[in-house]
Amino acid sequence: MSNVLDFNKVKKNFLRVILPDEQRTEIKVLTPTKSLLTELTTMLPEGGETPTEDDINALYDFCARLMSRNREGRAVTGEQLADCLDFEDLMTFLDTYTDFVTGLTDSKN
Repeated sequence: MSNVLDFNKVKKNFLRVILPDEQRTEIKVLTPTKSLLTELTTMLPEGGETPTEDDINALYDFCARLMSRNREGRAVTGEQLADCLDFEDLMTFLDTYTDFVTGLTDSKN
């Protein structure tokens, strides 16, 4: 008997995100790739340092790349996020997404 693991049919977990734009855009954000996960661990802001404008732009762009890994195949840009999310919203997304990924990691162990 032959067993087959078809990764095209594996059920993927996702984080449902509804953006506060006019269309109330909903995306189902998937787990990160290895490179995004590595970047996530280094991108999280550390206390005590005031972020520069470049730091803030990089954070919006990074969150856009995370959100672009979605079931709908919808591209999200940092500029789009900057138009509808303030910095507090962005940090809420990062906290929630980190909890989502950590929860999946913890449930597998």
